[in-house]
Amino acid sequence: MDYLKSDDALRLHGSMQLTAWTKGAVPYWIEKGYELADARRNAYFDGHAMKKIIVPNLVVNVGLQLIAELLTGDDTLGLTYHAIGTGTDPAGTTQTTLIDEEERKAFTSRYRNGYTASLSVFYTAAESTYYLQEAGIFGGASASATPDSGVMLARTLLAYNNGGGTVDLTYDYSLTINRA
Repeated sequence: MDYLKSDDALRLHGSMQLTAWTKGAVPYWIEKGYELADARRNAYFDGHAMKKIIVPNLVVNVGLQLIAELLTGDDTLGLTYHAIGTGTDPAGTTQTTLIDEEERKAFTSRYRNGYTASLSVFYTAAESTYYLQEAGIFGGASASATPDSGVMLARTLLAYNNGGGTVDLTYDYSLTINRA
């Protein structure tokens, strides 16, 4: 029987990208029947991408456990929800929820390309009228639209003031698994 060798360790590398869009630009294309990725592409080429922020995230301890449960079939739902909040505490490996969750939505799209899983979600300006400071990825059988539900995979700190509800937002999360 072959066993993992010490050089067979795996590394998780994730990041979150927030993109601010001219209010209504992405929904315009979605209403025309386009999927989110194509709607964003059209809005981008029309000059409606206002700001882009990319930050690393922290996969928390319960997130590592969720990955193990997915590998063993103990959990089969995967990552299903994204949440935004206003908490400013530093990210820590023992955290299980956002510090101050404000909104939560099911992912609009989920896909895998090679060793990278990508998840995207769209918030209208009306759904994201906060000075945003944190975001999180949630999954597992207990995850729902209810705040603080499910198992948190990762937490990200990023600051963006949409308190006036002036722009729509997309969040794109990517997690790459490779050899350490």
